[in-house]
Amino acid sequence: MRKISLFDSLREYLSNYNTREFSNFCLYKNNKIFCWTYKHPFKLYQMGVFYIDTKKYKSKYFKLSNDVKILYNDMCEDIFTIHGSFTSCLKLHIKKLNSELEEEDIIDIPLPLELEDFDNSLFCKTKYSIHAKLLDKRYIFVKLMLYFDKNNKLEMFEPLFIFIDIIAKKYYLLSSRLSKKIKHINVVQVHLFDSKYLFFEINNLGSSEKHDLLVNNKEGSDIVSTDHFTQKHIIYPIEQLKVDILKDTVDFEKYTFTCTQFDAVLPFYFIENDNYYYLKTYVNENKSEFYKINLLEKNNSSHLICTIREKILENSSYTNYKIIKVKKIDKKDVLYIAREIVENQEISIIEALYLGKKIVTKNYNTFKFNKKERCIDICESDGYLVTMEYLEPNNTIFKFFSLYDKRLLLQTEPCSNILYFNNPLDNEEILVVPY
Repeated sequence: MRKISLFDSLREYLSNYNTREFSNFCLYKNNKIFCWTYKHPFKLYQMGVFYIDTKKYKSKYFKLSNDVKILYNDMCEDIFTIHGSFTSCLKLHIKKLNSELEEEDIIDIPLPLELEDFDNSLFCKTKYSIHAKLLDKRYIFVKLMLYFDKNNKLEMFEPLFIFIDIIAKKYYLLSSRLSKKIKHINVVQVHLFDSKYLFFEINNLGSSEKHDLLVNNKEGSDIVSTDHFTQKHIIYPIEQLKVDILKDTVDFEKYTFTCTQFDAVLPFYFIENDNYYYLKTYVNENKSEFYKINLLEKNNSSHLICTIREKILENSSYTNYKIIKVKKIDKKDVLYIAREIVENQEISIIEALYLGKKIVTKNYNTFKFNKKERCIDICESDGYLVTMEYLEPNNTIFKFFSLYDKRLLLQTEPCSNILYFNNPLDNEEILVVPY
């Protein structure tokens, strides 16, 4: 088991700004801790970087507009920012931020407002919001929402969708016709798997919300429409999508692999080695099924891996547990689910569920938490779990426990959040940064 150690070097600096007016955020990348401190509405924006190996700290002030987005992911060493400017036309500005806190211009994207039913007289009243995600070290996906003020009410245009190739410094704008078909995409749920397959989920509702609404309305009295309850998984090869956008031949139906309406929900999925895996949980049965589809096969037929006689959902009023973590693991065709089963207000059972050709369940020792303490993470490989206990707004205590004997390994002082990661200088140690 690895040693859990407190790394408190940034605490004094960050605590100076950790008030109700300010918000802090920390990110660990490449042996460095990046930290942001900002005051709403972003009139003050400070960034800093702490070099773990040299104990060197550097900070920089920015004055940024309130639509700035900071983009990062675990697969990309770089951090990017995206924000807009609105003068004669709307422009998106993509910049890269290096570890020395220097910005590099990547690409500016002009977006003329040539939209259906758009009146140029509305230009000065137009507002916008940017939803963006860094998919990997090369691509950014953007959903741009446009609004205009009409009689003191905001009315919305159809969203715009843009794929940005950071390396080639090119962008691909979907036509308004295509944008309408995927307008309900949640940007958070867009993924690029294996640097090859772009994944979309089309839905109006979350899986658990959809499940609970359907169960509560078995008579169908509040059913709005089939489309309202439809979930679709679209898996589009990224290189093919770029070609199809330029030719205006994008075909989302061709690349729709799974679709459910009133019978089931699709809570979890991943893609690995040209195989698409998904979990299907039924609404009217205590049953969940784990499937895979080979994306290289022409018939795209589903292969059932296993069936479990219970409903597996993220957060439903019909379950007595909370999902802590879901991920694929190295074993072939296995989905790992960690969850906290709440038997009453004071007792939680931590359970690891492996769905594959064999269904394996591991129950750990019973943990007694008070009403304000809940498990937020579990790491079986390193033998610990993490809990958070709410004290008051913006004040939380985080605790690390041994997964096997319930021993308290580390407890923080009251703080807003924590960052924890493997010590780059000692592979047997995990560093915990409170902020």
